[in-house]
Amino acid sequence: IAYGGSPSMIVDLRSKLSSPGLDRLIEVDAYYDPGFFPDNSAFMFQGARTGICQQSLLENPATRKVSFREEQCVAGDAVSTPLYQAVGTSLDLEDYLAVTGSFVSDSGQIEPDLDASYRPNYSPQASVALHPFIFDGQSWQKQTATEIATPWQVDWNLSPSNRLLVSRLVASMQGKTKHLGYYLYRSKRMAGNQGFTYELESLGMFCVPGLKGKFSFDERFFVTYDYIREDQWQELGFDSPSDQAFRALLNERSSQLFLVDFLNQSVHSLNSPKSHSRLMFPHFRSDGWIYFMYHNDKTGDRYLMANDSALRSSMRFDPSAGH
Repeated sequence: IAYGGSPSMIVDLRSKLSSPGLDRLIEVDAYYDPGFFPDNSAFMFQGARTGICQQSLLENPATRKVSFREEQCVAGDAVSTPLYQAVGTSLDLEDYLAVTGSFVSDSGQIEPDLDASYRPNYSPQASVALHPFIFDGQSWQKQTATEIATPWQVDWNLSPSNRLLVSRLVASMQGKTKHLGYYLYRSKRMAGNQGFTYELESLGMFCVPGLKGKFSFDERFFVTYDYIREDQWQELGFDSPSDQAFRALLNERSSQLFLVDFLNQSVHSLNSPKSHSRLMFPHFRSDGWIYFMYHNDKTGDRYLMANDSALRSSMRFDPSAGH
């Protein structure tokens, strides 16, 4: 796994799980938005030197730092994209893609002005850009991006196979922002004289709370998270919006994880909000487990946690039963 920061790090979980105490932490000369291509061919980081590196660099146990000057890496204008990219790889391994668009930043901390921390970077003129990459076996080269107008849509994500995209639809009233739901799209790639171009086909909308989310590797599930909102007091079983326990959840930015099952067209909350319990930034592993961050702002505890709800949902589904 990888995370941005100062310093940014890649964590070798194999060494952590097989030999506790002999952790291999790989420092990365970048700041933001680590992304691993789903075919395990490469990873991408943003920051001081935006770059892409072949994953073989990490498989070498001697690697303790990535500067993006290594022979397995390419950095700078050749591969740079705007921040908050999502990456994917086509099933034929010929199409490598990064998707960028307007987004809402989330530090995961308690901010003095919660409205300010959620003020998204969007407008009626918002758009999404699809950036194809060519890999010649040695180096990466970004091709001309396809930009598509997508008013009021933020926090784009891309399925592992590049076939599906999702965005959040937001609205603004009197300086306040409101989440309305998610749009689901199918992408269509077309070859032209100037390389690949893309079109988006709308598949519909699903009305689920949340912020930026992630697809599962089999593309059946979508997982996201959201902080407790003012209008959720009744849904969460409180007597009124002024209930002290409910106000505490709001002030502490307690949160929920949500799992969307596209096959069964169902939504599941994966946790009950608890005091000083902030669950954030969920991602899928290739085997279906969901990783997410846990933060208790009272004790300062931070953990990487895992959830197997998507796996259990997959096992419960029996097509022969007519569900």
